[in-house]
Amino acid sequence: MGLSLLPVANQSHYLPYTKGTSAVSQPQQLALKDASSVLPDLTFQREFPGKVVVFIKPTCPFCRKAQEILSQLPIKQGLLEFVDITATNHTNEIQDYLQQLTGARTVPRVFIGKDCIGGCSDLVSMQQSGELLTRLKQIGALQ
Repeated sequence: MGLSLLPVANQSHYLPYTKGTSAVSQPQQLALKDASSVLPDLTFQREFPGKVVVFIKPTCPFCRKAQEILSQLPIKQGLLEFVDITATNHTNEIQDYLQQLTGARTVPRVFIGKDCIGGCSDLVSMQQSGELLTRLKQIGALQ
């Protein structure tokens, strides 16, 4: 059974859908989302240029480091989302899709606005150089 993408009514992103399953997502809790509710495609990236979205696995130490770095910054409420890709049974398909979209299937995958900046080491480098705050200011994500 293959994974396909279904458009969500009144929204510009897509939900993964496997025949016989529901495409209804659960409410957001503490900005940690189920990957099925925000799996990005190019439309998603264009429609939410002012958001920071990070695809994670909760047990990954690099993901926790990325969460720690970003959570300490004064990012406006609702503009920082951590997406747990293990919350569905489609983790491999989601990682394959991230590979197609960004060139890498590893997590974390950090999107600042419409751009994927890479993973944890890229985020740390940007933080150390001051580029992270500059990029966040450019997209209007800082308070």
